[in-house]
Amino acid sequence: MKEIAGGQSRSEAKREILEKILSADRAAYLLLDARQFGVDVPEAYRDRPNHQVVLINEFAPELSTAGIVVKLNFADDEWYRCRLPWRAVCAIHDNARVHTWGEDAPPEVREAALASVRAQRA
Repeated sequence: MKEIAGGQSRSEAKREILEKILSADRAAYLLLDARQFGVDVPEAYRDRPNHQVVLINEFAPELSTAGIVVKLNFADDEWYRCRLPWRAVCAIHDNARVHTWGEDAPPEVREAALASVRAQRA
């Protein structure tokens, strides 16, 4: 696993950021590639390269070195026990700051982001 500044892995950095957001009792918005190995979300969402989930303390997310396990409510009003490995998470934000890990983003998400930047500069 690659290390970032201070010898911290990307997974450790993601966990630390998410813990800070949740400990401040704020909602955390995660962008993830639901197609990644180990991701477990409802079948209807498994083909999404840019799936967003919202986590709050009331959902009691379990954070581990492997990722997040949490019961989430989807469009069909049923709760589903999701598994979200850290490697599938490419962005976390809390409406105050956005944290991104481009190397974990799927190619189509990186390309869309670059196209958006190019369009804004044109």
